[in-house]
Amino acid sequence: QCLPREPFKVTADAPGIELTQKQLNSTAEVVTNDGTTLKLESPVDFLTCSCNDRERIKNETNGGDGFIVRTVPLFVDIDPKVEGEEVKQLCPVLIDCKPPTDGDASCKPSEMALRRLTVSLLRPRPLHKAIQQGSGGAEQRSRGRG
Repeated sequence: QCLPREPFKVTADAPGIELTQKQLNSTAEVVTNDGTTLKLESPVDFLTCSCNDRERIKNETNGGDGFIVRTVPLFVDIDPKVEGEEVKQLCPVLIDCKPPTDGDASCKPSEMALRRLTVSLLRPRPLHKAIQQGSGGAEQRSRGRG
């Protein structure tokens, strides 16, 4: 089950952040019938943002601030003895895209890159509303024994 959380702070054009187990656990909760604790996992370096993202936020908010909404693919290995026995879930998270360490002056997005950019943007507002609106695309499925 996806959980509301504060936005992840990510630096534009930096390598993606690797979520710690604590961060993963703050993104989703794994509930089992027998109370077993299962390890939540996600791809490495998945959460990123770019200078193009920052420029798009400025354009969409008339120079204001905003968040990028991305879905994080999460998975839980249900039975380590059976390969492919896992549950997958997409959870929406907010990204607070910070300028590069040398400032926005080093960001020079191209016009074509801005046209190709397909990220969803939100103006800052209460986090739980943003998460609720973005959670409609969640997907669960189990492979293997079914």
